[in-house]
Amino acid sequence: MKKLLSLLCALPLLFLTSCDDVNDLPDVEIYFDISGGTIIDGTIYIMRGETLSVNGISVYNNDPGNVIISGATYYWDGYLLGANPYRPFGFDIYIAPDTYPGLHTLAIECPVYAEGKSGATATSYIDVVVLNSYTELPVGGYPEPGVSVFPQIDYINY
Repeated sequence: MKKLLSLLCALPLLFLTSCDDVNDLPDVEIYFDISGGTIIDGTIYIMRGETLSVNGISVYNNDPGNVIISGATYYWDGYLLGANPYRPFGFDIYIAPDTYPGLHTLAIECPVYAEGKSGATATSYIDVVVLNSYTELPVGGYPEPGVSVFPQIDYINY
C-alpha cells in the first residue's frame, strides 16, 4: 500500500518534467501573395463577381532557426471555405455577385513549426472590403502586391 501511495505522489512530478515549455511559441511573420483585388494599407478591396486568389504563403522566423507551415485553412467571416495542405498553400475565393458589399474578414490558419519552439497555430486576419464599383476605392493609398501579417499564435491542441 505504501508503494502505491508513493507512486501516486510521484506521478504528478513525472507529468510536469515530461512537458516542454509550451510558453515558447514561434515568433513569425506570414506573407500572403495575393491577386485579384487591390491591396491598400493591408486591406484588400475587390469587386463582387471577381476571384480573390491567395497564390502562395511564405513564413519568416523572427528568431534564429528554421520555420515551416504545414498547410492552410481558409475562413470567410468565420465560415470554413476549405483547406490546402500542399505548397504553396494557395486558394481561390470567388466573391459572388450577391455578396454583401462592405467589410468582411478572411482568416487563414496555418500550423507553424519553428526550430526549438512549441508547435503552434498561426491565425492571420485580413480585412476584405467588397465593392460595388472601383470608384469606391479609397483615395491616396498605394496598391501593394501582397499582405504581410503578424499572426495570432496559439498552442496546437492534439
